[in-house]
Order: sequence, then C-alpha cells, then structure tokens
Amino acid sequence: MRLLSLLICILLALPPVAAAGSSCTFCHSNRTLMDELGFPGFYFTDEEVWNQSKMLRTGVGGPTCQDCHLGDPGNCTAGGAHLGMPRPIAVSLEGFGPADRYEHLPNLTPQKGRYPLNMLPGDFSLKTVLYHERNPTNYAPNSTLIEATCGKCHREQVEDFLKSPMGNATAQSSYPSFTDPPGPHNCGYWRVNTEKIRAELAVNYSDKQAQVVDRVCQQCHTGCLDCHYQPFLDKGRHYFSRTVPTESCESGGGRGICHAGAEDFRRGAGYNRDLTSLPELPRDAHAAANMTCTDCHQRDGHLFRREVKNCGQCHREAVEGMEESVHRNLSCEACHIQTLGGYQMTIWGPGEYYGVVSPLVKNNYYGVLSEPILIRDQDGIWIPVKALPQAVLNIRGEMSPTGIMFRNLPGVHNRSRDAYAVVGTFKDLPKNNNAVLWVHMDKASHALGPARSCPDCHTTGIQQAASSWIAYGEHVYPPLNRSFTGRYRVVGNATGLYITDIQTTSPISIKDLGHASDFLPWAFGFSWTVRGDFSLPAKDEDACRADRNCTSCHGPGHATVNPAYLRQRPALERIFLGALLALLVALYFLLGGRER
Repeated sequence: MRLLSLLICILLALPPVAAAGSSCTFCHSNRTLMDELGFPGFYFTDEEVWNQSKMLRTGVGGPTCQDCHLGDPGNCTAGGAHLGMPRPIAVSLEGFGPADRYEHLPNLTPQKGRYPLNMLPGDFSLKTVLYHERNPTNYAPNSTLIEATCGKCHREQVEDFLKSPMGNATAQSSYPSFTDPPGPHNCGYWRVNTEKIRAELAVNYSDKQAQVVDRVCQQCHTGCLDCHYQPFLDKGRHYFSRTVPTESCESGGGRGICHAGAEDFRRGAGYNRDLTSLPELPRDAHAAANMTCTDCHQRDGHLFRREVKNCGQCHREAVEGMEESVHRNLSCEACHIQTLGGYQMTIWGPGEYYGVVSPLVKNNYYGVLSEPILIRDQDGIWIPVKALPQAVLNIRGEMSPTGIMFRNLPGVHNRSRDAYAVVGTFKDLPKNNNAVLWVHMDKASHALGPARSCPDCHTTGIQQAASSWIAYGEHVYPPLNRSFTGRYRVVGNATGLYITDIQTTSPISIKDLGHASDFLPWAFGFSWTVRGDFSLPAKDEDACRADRNCTSCHGPGHATVNPAYLRQRPALERIFLGALLALLVALYFLLGGRER
C-alpha cells in the first residue's frame, strides 16, 4: 500500500496530462485498481462523468471531482484525498440510524424496476439510502453543503431553492406540538420541538425516541440531488437532468417516499397509485397520459406552487361550461376524484418505531375509502377531502371541539385548503387516558378520472362513504404476530360529520390483548363527531322522475343549469323581445316626429 501511495505521489507530480490532474481521476479511472480495492462500482472517467451529467463545456471540459464531492485532490493518500467528502447515508432498519456504508454500498444491487424503491438493496438490508447533501445526525438537507457544492456553479438556483418551502421546510417546523395552532396533524414532530411535546405529554418522551421520528420526517425534505440526480433511469451513475421526472417528485429519486407519502398515504389520492399506494389503486388520468408534475404545477424558478395552471389550457370547453353553470363553485376534483386510499385511521400511542420503544408511535390503518367528503374551502368552493379519524394518547391537558379549521400558516399557506376538526378529549380508556381526537381533512388533489354521477351527490343530500382497512401491527409493542382487518362508515348530514360503525372484520379478542388500548382505543368507546352542516343539495323529489336522465332537465356535462331557470327562460325571452320591440317602435316615432 505504501508503494502504491508513493507511486501516486510521483505520478501526481508529473504534468497534468500524464497524471490526469488529481488523485481522484488517477485512482477512479483505473478499472484494475478499483477492482483490486473492491470498489468496481466506483470506476469512472472524466469524460463519462461530463457526458452523463450533461455538464460538459466545449473546449473547457466539465466540473472537477472536488467541485461536487469536495475532498483534497492534491493528497495522494486514500484517507487524505477523501477527507471532508460528504458521503451517501445508508439508513439502518434499527433505530433509523446510520449503517456501515462500506458493508452495503460497494455491492449494493438496486431493486431495478421495483418502483418507487428502485435505488434500495433487493435484500431489504437497509431502510433507505440518502444522498450526499444531508446532515448525518438528523438527515435534513445541509444548506451549507449544498451552497458549497451545487452552489459553486448554480448560485442563483440554490439561493432560490433555499428560500422555497421545499428548501427551508417552513411548513413542517411550524407544527410545534399536537395542541398548538395550527392544530394536530398527521406528520411527525421534529426534535427541535421535543421540549414542547414533552411538556404536553403525560408520559416520558426521551431525546432518543424523538430522534427517530425526527429522522423519519426529515428524510422526505429535499435537496438538489433528490430532484435532479437520476441514476435510476439507467443512463449512468452521474446522470442529471434539468427536467424533474415524476419518479423524483414521488419517491425522492427512487430511494424514499417524498410526495408519494403525502399524496398516496395521507391524502389517499396520489398520482401513480398503481405503483406507489397501499393498497394499489388506479392512477391519475394525467399520469396515464405520461404527463409530469411540472406540466401542471406552476413554478417561478425553484418556487413550486400547489396551485396548478389553468385547467382550461387543456380542457377549455369544460372550464367555460363550468363558469356559467350551477357548479361554478365546485372544484374539478370534487367530481373527478372518487376512491381514496392510504391511511384510514391513525393512532399516535405506545409502540415500537424501528427498534425503539416509544410512547409516541404512529400506528396506521391502511385501506380504501369509497369516496371523498365534500366541504367548502375558505373561498366557498366545494373541495374533496379524506375524513380521516385520528387520535393522540396520553395528552396532559384537554382540547375542546372546534368545528372545521383550516391550516393557515402566515407567510406559508395563507389560504390553506387542508382542514381538520378537533372532536375533543376522551377520558375513559383503561390506560393512555386523555386522548385527543380529531378528524383530519386534507384536500385530495390527484387521482383524477371519470366524474362521479349526479345521484352520487344529490339523491338524498346526505354524504356517505365506506372505509375498509387492514392494520399490520408492525409498530405495536409487544408486536402482533398477524394483521387484522376492519371497516367504518363516514356520514355527513345537516347536523354534522360522523365516523360510525367502527368494527373489526377478522377475529381478534380485545380482552386477550393487554395493550389493546395502545392501538385499538376506539374499541373502548371513541366517538368521532364534528358538528356542522355537511349536507349537499338534495334533488326535488316532485320535479325529478326516476325514468328521466338528469341531463334531460339540467343540461349536458359541465354546462349544468338550474331547471327552474330553463322553465322561466322562454317567458323571460318573450319579455325581453317585447321590450326591445317597444323600444325600437318608440325610437322610430321619436325620430320620425323630429323629421316632420
């Protein structure tokens, strides 16, 4: 090894053409050497890197290794040359902590074709792999490191990105606890808020327990590589693209969950649901047409907005028809989203999270909700939401019912369309008392497809949806040796929203489970009820006949009108024409009289 180091030093002292310019290229462009060292996957040449990354500058070449990877290219020892280099983080299944990267990465064989985890090892020996620009303690993107690498050449873009919600994760850090505004929610809580969370819990909550949740949440917040680095496309290990494909948005470059977690699991209306959701559901019609996220979502530099471009750019007739119809205060999604998947119930309570026993573990039930519930947003527009029953156990204080509340965050989401309603505090559990209950109502935005039928909303005016779910018990402690299934109904009428008829559909004896209240607290009398008017306009039973199609009275498709107006229209037209004729006659005689 000393002889090899000496040889490298001698060669690096030679002119750049002979020595390839740095210890990086001298070693890594030597295929035989990389094979002998046991790192065949780390062989590359400058030309290969420049061509794959599309960063080749004619007559100049491309960026140097140290521009992106840092380190010391003038050092001729392995330890010295790699000193200060950021490394990919291999995340262990135990404690969600860093694993020995050398045990996994040199021979890592990705799950090719197993979207969205196609950058993870096929033997499931790791939970995930995070790219280089991460803080190794909490896995958050490291802004200083991003500026020192990508920011060297893309300074304006990096500054723009770090000011965006994706770059500074403003929304997540604005959720300090379960009880403070903007209300309880479905995500985890960062370690920075541990003291606040610990103060509101009636049980001990350690830094180690908080760190696991912190890391799990932070992995989804992005850096440059999560979007623009795309080795999963089989175009080379240094392949970058300006255009961000849907795979990067949904799964962080094939190694995580990112928007698939928020859209598929929490909202239940993801984009590629046949590939990413649990259970698998039909994909969005736009995904089926091979449209990408950026085809619809507006952006100004790196500032992406939730709002989409005007749907009328592609659906002009439909949008124009809606603007004049009785449904002009109805969002497109209200009709064109039907089934919602992902979480069907979430219980924050005692359990085990990646090998760490904790009083604050997220136990999710996964399944299908037959249809969304419609509510009015802050501008009076009807939107679809997934009415998701949730609870957090062992809260020290109490929370009172609120009715529908929107998650407005000043400076971030001033007019949020995500809502929730606190149900209240439940005190009759055998343990884990003072459980705060709420109904989560995040807006559903994707999985657009054929429209719901007219009777689906207007038969009785009562909204009804059925949920069927499965609980895997993976985070329960002591762990369950099997999963169990169940169901419930959601009913919305003129008096309120009700989660009712909650029951298991597979054999499970609650009496034999001493920790049932940890993950089955609803079996002890939970009641999710939100007061308010959740009804929809019902049809006129006297005017509507069962043997007639709705469009025969209300008009076709998006140009739906009120039939009362249709009945009045002929008379109104006759009155208008008569008034116009009288005006013309009056003008005739008036002008004729002046001439005489």
